[in-house]
Amino acid sequence: MGIFGKPKPAFSPPELPQHDPVPARATQRRVSLFPSLASIGLSEPDPSAPIDPITRGRTFSGEQQRGINGRQLSQAIVPAWHRKASLAIARRDTNPVNLRLGETTANNQDGMNNAFYKSKLTIDDGDSDSEGFTSDDGLAPSRLSVTRRNKGKGKAKALDTLPGWDSAPPIRGKVKKGKGKDKKSKHKHRSKRVMRRLDENLDAYNAYAQNGLVPLTRSANTTRDEAAALNPPPMSIGIGNAIPEEDEYLLQSQPISLNTGAQDDSPRAVLVGDGFDALDVMADHIFRTGVQKKKWFKAPRMGVRRNDAATGVTIRARTGLYRTFPVDYEALKPFEEAITRLNPEVAIKIKCDIVNTIMDTYINPSPSMTELVIDENTRIQILDTIELLARARKHQYAAFVRSEQVLVVWADAVENVIPAAEALEESLIQFVWQGPEVNVKFNLVMLHDAKAREEVKEQERRDSQNSNEKYGVDGVVLPELTADDNGTIKTKEEDMDPEDIAKREMQRYWRERPVMLIAPFSDGVAIMLCLALISLGLRILIKEYILDGQPMRFILMIFSPALCCIASFAAMCVVGSIWQIFGPVRQVTQKSKYFSGIAPARHMGDLAHVTVQLPVYKESLEDVIMPTVESLKVAITTYERQGGSVGIMVCDDGLQLLSKAEADKRRRFYFDNNIAYVARPGHNVDGFIRKGRFKKAGNMNYANALSLRVEEIMDDLRPIAQEKKDHEQFWNELDENDVYDAALAQALEEKEGKAWAAGNIRIGEVILIVDSDTRVPEDCFADAVSEMKESPEVAIIQHMSGVMQVAHHFFENGIAHFTRSIQHAISYCTASGEVAPFVGHNAFLRWSALQECLSIDPDDGINKIWSEDHVSEDFQIAVTLQIKGYTVRWATYTGGAFEEGVSLTCDDEINRWQKYAFGCSELLFQPLKKWIFKGPITPLFHQFMWSTIPIHSKFTICGYIFSYYAISIAWVLSVANYFIEGFALPVDGYYLPSWKVTLVCIILFTGLCNVAFITLRYRLKIPNCGQLAFDQIKWIPYFSIFFTGMSMPMSAALVSHLVGFNMTWSTTVKTVEKSNFFLQLPIIWRRFWPQLSFFGLCVPMMIITSSSLMPMGYRVTSIEVYVPMGIITASHLLYPFALNPWFLSFSF
Repeated sequence: MGIFGKPKPAFSPPELPQHDPVPARATQRRVSLFPSLASIGLSEPDPSAPIDPITRGRTFSGEQQRGINGRQLSQAIVPAWHRKASLAIARRDTNPVNLRLGETTANNQDGMNNAFYKSKLTIDDGDSDSEGFTSDDGLAPSRLSVTRRNKGKGKAKALDTLPGWDSAPPIRGKVKKGKGKDKKSKHKHRSKRVMRRLDENLDAYNAYAQNGLVPLTRSANTTRDEAAALNPPPMSIGIGNAIPEEDEYLLQSQPISLNTGAQDDSPRAVLVGDGFDALDVMADHIFRTGVQKKKWFKAPRMGVRRNDAATGVTIRARTGLYRTFPVDYEALKPFEEAITRLNPEVAIKIKCDIVNTIMDTYINPSPSMTELVIDENTRIQILDTIELLARARKHQYAAFVRSEQVLVVWADAVENVIPAAEALEESLIQFVWQGPEVNVKFNLVMLHDAKAREEVKEQERRDSQNSNEKYGVDGVVLPELTADDNGTIKTKEEDMDPEDIAKREMQRYWRERPVMLIAPFSDGVAIMLCLALISLGLRILIKEYILDGQPMRFILMIFSPALCCIASFAAMCVVGSIWQIFGPVRQVTQKSKYFSGIAPARHMGDLAHVTVQLPVYKESLEDVIMPTVESLKVAITTYERQGGSVGIMVCDDGLQLLSKAEADKRRRFYFDNNIAYVARPGHNVDGFIRKGRFKKAGNMNYANALSLRVEEIMDDLRPIAQEKKDHEQFWNELDENDVYDAALAQALEEKEGKAWAAGNIRIGEVILIVDSDTRVPEDCFADAVSEMKESPEVAIIQHMSGVMQVAHHFFENGIAHFTRSIQHAISYCTASGEVAPFVGHNAFLRWSALQECLSIDPDDGINKIWSEDHVSEDFQIAVTLQIKGYTVRWATYTGGAFEEGVSLTCDDEINRWQKYAFGCSELLFQPLKKWIFKGPITPLFHQFMWSTIPIHSKFTICGYIFSYYAISIAWVLSVANYFIEGFALPVDGYYLPSWKVTLVCIILFTGLCNVAFITLRYRLKIPNCGQLAFDQIKWIPYFSIFFTGMSMPMSAALVSHLVGFNMTWSTTVKTVEKSNFFLQLPIIWRRFWPQLSFFGLCVPMMIITSSSLMPMGYRVTSIEVYVPMGIITASHLLYPFALNPWFLSFSF
């Protein structure tokens, strides 16, 4: 019977009083629509109510209620026995004449207990489940009288009734019995009888619990459970929206059942559905699915004890409180207590044939095995006792337990537990089908144990022949074994010279990862092109000097370095585009020093611990943070089943700034998902200062400093704890956790309450940095850890990122296309030999390398890793690491499965580009007020230029930095050119008009670069390159307005840094906030009023200067003057409107 099927009550008492007949659908469904007693105002029986024929008293009734379909529901209080009617056998034996159905008193409760537990509910004759059962008194249990419905072929339905209580009202006349049932017909309908009898067993068990004889909800903390039931806290609407106590994580949440275990002497009646809420429905459904369909659980048997392991399901009602089914199953209490500490949403305890086979064949013969390796990507932990579940690797979501020979599967969502168990069962079946010969290569422990047993037997045989001396298993020293890539077992070569081994390994490594020389060659050609442009300008000056002999014009050569810097990015685009069309592309699918086009060979031995650092601020928990965590949990499960371990540490910069309700909601989410967090105080709170304009660096520095402090305290406490421990006992994980708890408490005490932290904030060997709106691939940790192990000189592995879209309007689509194009361009450049960039997220970092970058901040004297004085802290750390001899690598083998969010509005995108421009100015120039004493160039740029970074990469990075200056200076030169060329002012021939620059930019950026991108995608065999080619052309007008219209805002950021203006930006919007035309008008004006005002005046100025209002000598008539000024003016005026997704609601 399914969860929403109609139950089959064992009887239907005709004497139950009802004012109105209750619809069958309302009475027979498991989830009742009736409200609780308090909600209908029930206190005393109505004097005019009918008399109950059993209790001889007035019936209770409430206000008229209506169901969700509008139909009137019954006013009668129906006892729970009406729903779980198999308790009729207990009523018949005890004969409660003066007791209403569903009521209990102190006088007859003991008799009902005895009657119920002495009865035995069986399923069918010869059922295999009956083995291993004994009654309470040690005798074979007697068979319970039940009612069977027989069907004869071609005959009318008939009832076979065994002695006992009938399952329906008495039928007048003689009851017909089916005759001539053959053996085949019996087997045909046996499964239906099994399910029907099983339903009766479960219904009886539930009914017995609901009538107060068995507490329906148990917990590891009974006192807490009873207190919550008797005095429930104020609740919000819905499940899980309660506000926790300030210093506790045991959060109350709906639904809360009535205290069905409370005992008193007064009779008690319950409404239909009371005490059987959604959690009980789901637990009942999972249990029935496991019993009837999957054969994972054993059906409960009343009055009997099991000799084998107890199986069942437990669901979290709220933090620290679980519902376990079957209820009041004493054998499941250790399981429930362990799961309460592990804290998943749901867990099931399975014992079936495949589990028995795995235990008998693989696990039991190898006592030292700690995990079962199903394949190279899946392994399941093995625990000795059920209590160790509390310390299990939670994100493996499964564990074998030796003591009870069971498999435990858990999940963080109730709807996922059955599919997860089914998938794992399928994997185990395939594992068993492969046979021990294939499986042994994945389970080297089994091989070691087998060899140990063989050697022990051989040693004992020799000792028995030569002497009487015996040796045990502990005395056997196993040879050190290794496994190659094919799984072949071989002994380690120890006779080889260490120098020869190192030399051979180095040669092999450089053959696999050579230094590509394509980028040095193309960068050299770009440098030659820049020098050629400077030489052309010098050629003009020399020719003019020959004509008039004026040497003063050579002063104009001081602009040559600036011209070379601004032209460097254009020169790289020209050479790079030609190279993408005609040059080699094979390097994009290979491995090199700075690039990984294919995944490394996996080292599936001792995998490193990975810490995921997730900096967040005030982003939405439901819309932004939760999806990111869910994506991480999938990847963590994969890695932990491969043998590794991962911890998530959230650097929460907004937790102490949120309201108490929102902060508690976040903390509850962190606790439920086993997430550690560190939160620092707000700016100027109790004297705490958050340095820097961009707070991400300070946020991570605070978390890293607290983690390092905990490690220092642990180093001090560990020797003391080891001295107190018995020397015969080994130092284990539990001891380490106790030391950590004490160290964390001491570190937080030193912060005097300013820092908030919980969970495991210790940092592993490898760090994955992600943004709050990131999606990660399902299998990414093993490759990164293997590559870090294979290449110890690598400090950062930056992965190519895809785009995660949420709004899907035209602006986001355009930015997504641009982001994907940039990612492919970077991949091509790094594969050709450029140094890989570090963009600050979706990157794996080596923790030991980061600690080498620790430096003391002169402002507060604290050791910090990330620079809080720079907006581009990612560039600063990348340069520092490369100065220290480390390498930054770009990886594409995930295929863009790392996804990042993009800007949703043009306002956010302007902020992003202004941050980049401000960061580039910080890296290159000192503020103007420091030029006299410290010079114009920053120390960081000095370090960069004198570092061991290849020269060609220095040119590429400088070209990227100066591209922001080229965009920023565009509007200034265009306006100046309008007056110089329009009014025909005298200038030297060295001057380059804006018309020529505009023409070059149109040909280069809208023509050649787009053709190169289209050709490169085709040559790399990227899927859907035809559609991508169409998109590349489609977005040309979009990006023409985009890049031209941001010239003035970007120049504002550069000038702000130079003059020392404190420029700030709002946080990036990562959730969709719909707007309209009228709301956007004031927002646009507040954000873009400088450029709208200036270029709004330029429009009438251009009209006036070209009209007859101006004298003929000052009238602007040249199209070469109008086009550059018109493009720059139109782009700045159109940018806030044409690129606003809510101002113009259309999509491509």
